[in-house]
Amino acid sequence: MPKKQYYKTQTTSNPKFPKTPIKKITQYLMRFSFKYLDLTHELFTFEAVCQQYGNDYYKDYKQALLKRLASISTWKVNDFRQSNSRALRAHPINWLSDTVQLTGLGILNNSEPDECAYQFNISLSKYGRIIGFMIDNTFFIRWLDPGHQCDIGRHGKRR
Repeated sequence: MPKKQYYKTQTTSNPKFPKTPIKKITQYLMRFSFKYLDLTHELFTFEAVCQQYGNDYYKDYKQALLKRLASISTWKVNDFRQSNSRALRAHPINWLSDTVQLTGLGILNNSEPDECAYQFNISLSKYGRIIGFMIDNTFFIRWLDPGHQCDIGRHGKRR
C-alpha cells in the first residue's frame, strides 16, 4: 500500500488536523491568520505607497483587501492552489529567483514557512499582493505588498 502524503503541519500535535491526508485537507475551506503579519518591514510600509498614490488609495486598498480575503475564504484549498485566474495569480515564491528582492519570510528560528511561501494578487491590476505561507488550510499572512516590492518581475521594474 502506498504511503500517504501529508501537508506540513505547524506542530506534531495539531488537534484539528492530526496527520490529515492531503486529499482531505484540500477539501477544507481556506482560512487566514494574521499571526505572523509584519507591518514594519521597510519594503512593505503604507507610508511610501500613500505618498506615491495618495491617501484615498489606502481607503480603497483596505476595502479591496477585505473583499479578496472574504471571497477566498469560501474557496477550498485545492481551488486556491490550482486557480488559473489572472486576477488572483496565486503561486509559490521562488526565493532564488533574480526578480525576488528577499531571501525568505524572515520568521526567526523557522525556515519551514519559506518552503511553502505563496503570494497572490488582491485584484487584477491594482493594490499589489499578499505574501505568506500555507499550513494545512490556513494561509498565514506575512506581508501586504501594495507596491509590488517583493517581486520586481521579469522586466526588473516595480509596478
